[in-house]
Amino acid sequence: MKRICALAFLLFLLVIASCHSSDNPRPVIGNKWTLMIYLDADNNLGHWAALNLKAMQEVGSTQNVTVIVQHDTNGGTTKRYKVEKGSLTLLEDLGELDMSDPATLQNFVSSTALAYPADHYALILWDHGEGWKGSSLAGVAGTKSIFDDYDNGKYYVTTSNRDVALALAAAESAAGIKLDILGVDACEMSLIEAAYEFRNAADIFVASQDLVAVDGWDYDDLLARLVGHPLMTPVELSMAMVDSFRSYYAN
Repeated sequence: MKRICALAFLLFLLVIASCHSSDNPRPVIGNKWTLMIYLDADNNLGHWAALNLKAMQEVGSTQNVTVIVQHDTNGGTTKRYKVEKGSLTLLEDLGELDMSDPATLQNFVSSTALAYPADHYALILWDHGEGWKGSSLAGVAGTKSIFDDYDNGKYYVTTSNRDVALALAAAESAAGIKLDILGVDACEMSLIEAAYEFRNAADIFVASQDLVAVDGWDYDDLLARLVGHPLMTPVELSMAMVDSFRSYYAN
């Protein structure tokens, strides 16, 4: 009789434990994603960069998702932030940096990845873009594809896709990581010529082959999707980027 009662009691405990774990699943522990956003607004896009930063703060970082932004403005210094819900935590004021310099991008990616290790890494490049074309301004020759920096005299899109790819390769090597996703919030970057240059930079490349409005990506929606489901795979997050963009502009 005692043995039967003991077995019944153990069964009761197992049922309770099962119900408890089903109703209250264990929280996701650890930094699953480090999302890096290279926000080059040292040009005529400052107003919209500020709006994008505000949108990011609608969601912010969590214990599972870390959002780090390097932001430069025309007439201001280059600052690195951790995006929190409702605020920005200033990590470092870097002084006036040339955001169109590949070395600046390289340092941002490598130092951020080392400071905020995660299971997965995504990088979003934000600025004007021209795909593979040279600048439309007279007197500017060569393949210039992304980034300008007015405070450093770069009044036209100035950095080649190849230089960006080399900077990312060096950053990944220094940090011992591989980007899961390279996203580009800039015009005309999802072209086969650009994709070829970025073929080793990340496993997945997300960008628009056409013009992107100055509003850019819908960052509060995108971050809400990721923070709500931090166990997203890189494929799932890349699809969320596309779905978020499509939904925002469809509406």
